[in-house]
Amino acid sequence: MKNTTSIQTLRVLAGCALVALGSSAFAASTWTYTGGPGTGACASTAASGLSMGNVLGCGTIGGVTMDATAFSTSNGTGSTTGTTFAAAAVYNWSSGLGAVNAYESASATGPHATDNRYGTDAILLHFSSPVSLTDVGIGWSGTSHQVSGNFQDSDFSVLAYQGVGTGAATVLGKTLDGVAATSTLLSSGWAAVGNYASLPDNSNATVVSSIYSSYWLISAYNTAFGTGGGLGVGNDYFKLASVSATKQTQVPEPTSIALLGLGLIGMVASRRRSQKTV
Repeated sequence: MKNTTSIQTLRVLAGCALVALGSSAFAASTWTYTGGPGTGACASTAASGLSMGNVLGCGTIGGVTMDATAFSTSNGTGSTTGTTFAAAAVYNWSSGLGAVNAYESASATGPHATDNRYGTDAILLHFSSPVSLTDVGIGWSGTSHQVSGNFQDSDFSVLAYQGVGTGAATVLGKTLDGVAATSTLLSSGWAAVGNYASLPDNSNATVVSSIYSSYWLISAYNTAFGTGGGLGVGNDYFKLASVSATKQTQVPEPTSIALLGLGLIGMVASRRRSQKTV
């Protein structure tokens, strides 16, 4: 009876080892951007912190390093907006990341938000390893601070990059409309993951996606990214307070899994032969 129990135990261990090795492991990490200037959170690599195309290094969590850059379709001439993304400035304000485009003033009083009043602003998040976003947090929002004729809402969109480009080239020069079909974001490797309507201050949106990418775009809402209830391109303002993401860890090679399985099965067979000899 004791020998039979030992054999059954070995079989269970072999099965569990194969299942464990064949599955993917995930680790969740959250980057928070609410430290504000001078706190070390998302410290700028640009001396001024507000030069067009600057990069914010936002630290390493769970072995993954992240940085942020900004873009906008503002053409820099008055309130007239374009459809092609150009470099903007990203800055870590007290309640999250905001974008300042070529037309806006980077004064102490703003504007500080990521918005679509003078062009569609977007923040590009670059991760050193492919991740899947699971959550986006909003700090300050237009929904909670509505002012007639100014900020009124806080709709935003999340996109993931599946193309072959790298860095700013994944967004720079891409368009929102179909002026040149091959130059639109959605025909250049970007996939619209979700649109989220009217989030209030200090709230979070759950992102549901099976995509793993090193590049994610958090943009003020635009109809090019899809439609849905409560969504509208009308003075959407928000500051990006945080993102959470999971990194898929390396899965063992099939050969290694097979060798371990064969070894455990051999142990079971050897145990059986010993019993027969006895």
